[in-house]
Amino acid sequence: PVPGHVVLYVDGVGGDGSLLVDPGFGDQPRALVPVGSTRESAVEDSQGDTYFLAETDEFTDRFTRVLMRRRETGGRCNISMVDQPAPEVAPGFEKVYLLNPSDDLEYHCPEFQHGLEAVLGPQSIFSQKRFVTQPT
Repeated sequence: PVPGHVVLYVDGVGGDGSLLVDPGFGDQPRALVPVGSTRESAVEDSQGDTYFLAETDEFTDRFTRVLMRRRETGGRCNISMVDQPAPEVAPGFEKVYLLNPSDDLEYHCPEFQHGLEAVLGPQSIFSQKRFVTQPT
């Protein structure tokens, strides 16, 4: 897996369990994805793409879920942090990134430091570009 992607789990809103929130740049889900979502309860984002979290044991014990996406529109970047075909349980879906819903890491933990080094290092797109946001 590619290191360096940080998402948030938000507890106490929207019913039972946590919500996956990905505030990042790029091709993140544009919807709140319940950590307990399944293919049957997949969430559609504002672009028409559908997301859910599939259980997995094919990578390591460290990551127990993989974010799955089915695209409804084209023309956007196709960034996948998992370079493997989608499992048979979800034809038409692609893997986006691996997760561990039980994570509750300290802010300065080594895993975050390693991930940020990968994202902010000299070869990263984030260190080679300037982002400008304009409130509307």
